[in-house]
Amino acid sequence: MFAEVLIASRTNALDKLFTYHVPEKLCLTEGFRVKIPFGAGNKITEGYVISIKENSGISIAPEKIKEIFSVIDSYPIFTKETLSLAKWMSKKYYCRLSDCLRTIAPCGAVFPKSGIRQKKLEKTAKIARINPDVNISIEMLSEKQQRVFEFVSSNISVYVKDIKEMLQISDSVIKTLAKKEIILIQEEEVLRSVLDGNEKTSPPELTGLQKKAIFEISQNSEKKPVLICG
Repeated sequence: MFAEVLIASRTNALDKLFTYHVPEKLCLTEGFRVKIPFGAGNKITEGYVISIKENSGISIAPEKIKEIFSVIDSYPIFTKETLSLAKWMSKKYYCRLSDCLRTIAPCGAVFPKSGIRQKKLEKTAKIARINPDVNISIEMLSEKQQRVFEFVSSNISVYVKDIKEMLQISDSVIKTLAKKEIILIQEEEVLRSVLDGNEKTSPPELTGLQKKAIFEISQNSEKKPVLICG
């Protein structure tokens, strides 16, 4: 199996896909960040897996194709949808694919000039659950505590933030229930996503002049930059 990898670089000459062999020990899909040997000196470099394919599709003998060294993260940073979006942006706006990926990268992924510096890509969130080992009469709770108890009971787990927002209560009510061990509060890691909470929108209606400008730009077969005034 082979992978097409984009080097994490802002250099125009490197804004293309390089084919690497995927070792059997690695389980890869599109969107993973990997370490690869690159260049004549086989310098360990970071890159992104853009696609996976069965055959290399190049004229080099399979045994001479370099192997991916390792996987950096335990999950893909980009989904198939975000990769497709980046490819569309690159084609639509005549810009580097690496720049498009940089634009839609998850929060925490930083792109220095020499590559990508890894930062924490998760955030933590407090989760509330009912303690199954505690038996309590709901009448013993205050009115606000009862509302929290019933709300959490109706869900397997719920974010503490959502409890406060939906029930309009303070931290003290939740902390009291946690202190009595009626509910359990745990912190869990939540993967950030650039698509979370974003709804699809319809394209805006263009004016006649805007349609004319887009048509003329689309006829630019050489894909050279176009100067736009106004």
